[in-house]
Amino acid sequence: MKKKLLLLLSCIFIVSHLFAGDVFLQDFRTRASFSLNYKPIKAITLNWTEEARFKDNSSKFDRIYSGLGITYNAHKNFSMGAVYEFQVLQKAKDYFQFRHRVKFVLQPNVSFGRFNLSLREMPQMTYSSSVDWQLRSRLKLNYSFMNKHLKRILLCVGGVLGTVILVAGGFVGYIFLSYDRIGDIELDITSNSKNTNLNINESYSVSTYNIGFGAYSQDYTFFLDTGYDIDGNETCGYYSKAKSKDEVLTNSNGSIDVMKSLDLDFMLLQEVDIKSTRSYKVNQNELFSNEFKTYDNVFAYNFNSAFMPYPLYDM
Repeated sequence: MKKKLLLLLSCIFIVSHLFAGDVFLQDFRTRASFSLNYKPIKAITLNWTEEARFKDNSSKFDRIYSGLGITYNAHKNFSMGAVYEFQVLQKAKDYFQFRHRVKFVLQPNVSFGRFNLSLREMPQMTYSSSVDWQLRSRLKLNYSFMNKHLKRILLCVGGVLGTVILVAGGFVGYIFLSYDRIGDIELDITSNSKNTNLNINESYSVSTYNIGFGAYSQDYTFFLDTGYDIDGNETCGYYSKAKSKDEVLTNSNGSIDVMKSLDLDFMLLQEVDIKSTRSYKVNQNELFSNEFKTYDNVFAYNFNSAFMPYPLYDM
């Protein structure tokens, strides 16, 4: 029986190519696709497929296929089916062409141990501005190296990788969903100052100060900062958060002392944390407010983000 099927496959493949008009030998491309299958009964499979095709430049697609199909498994060595495809083709930068395609699929196959030889004969009709008929043939040899032990190993590895990807993807999604910037909002002003007006002909002192979330001791370096040492060698910072809570308190109080010594009318402070992991939950806004009780106070978020475990060596 297997010899007869093999002979039949060979004959069909040879005869179909005798009547083929054009044979394309150079048709290299990259494809990305996903499909969903549903079996209403054992012998019939319904299929939905979405596919993007990339050609010449793999960073841009030139075709998108959307297909609905049905397959009937008439015998373990023979299946047949039909597919409808809606195609979107990018012909130029802002020009797209739409096509409809209907395929009919006949696929006999024969197995020899772990080998499976199959032949797919697929006459297809494509309609855009005119109707075009083609016959596509594919002869394929598969070898199955799967066994029970290997299958269990792959399932375990796939389960672990899937879990890692799911957890990592969920966390990244959580980071993006929880992240927000100040936006256009009204800010609350804590009024403590007795001076409610500014005089036109009077001078006022103003200073801006980035307190660096209380982390920047003399030997502190931030992991995103780069530069050069005295010998011209490129350097990069190390830490992503303050070294300790004690250093945050020491540096924050040091910043307060600096601002007090300047005896300013206005102070504009940056990187003032209130409950951040990088500054060990020290409320620096509260520290400054308590020391400058005669000043009006306005606090505004620059950004608000969930904990980011990066870099891993300084979590």
